Amino acid sequence: MSQKKYGGRIEGWRISNWNASGIQVAAGNLYDDPQERSIEGDFIRTSVVVKVFENNTKLETLNTIYDLGEPYVE
Repeated sequence: MSQKKYGGRIEGWRISNWNASGIQVAAGNLYDDPQERSIEGDFIRTSVVVKVFENNTKLETLNTIYDLGEPYVE
C-alpha cells in the first residue's frame, strides 16, 4: 500500500461501477475519520477504488486508505 492518508472506517459499504468504463467507487457510512471531514456515521462516496486488500478489510482509493467494517446487506 502506498503512503496515503488514513480516512477512517466505512461500515455498510459496497463497491459499484461509476460508469461503463469499469471505474469503481465505494460508498457507506464513515466512522473514526481522523480528519473529521463529516459527522460520525455520515454516508460518503469515495474517490476511485484502486484496490481492496486483506479479505475485504482495507480499501485503497486514489486519495485515501480506509478500513472496511461490515459490508452492506440487502
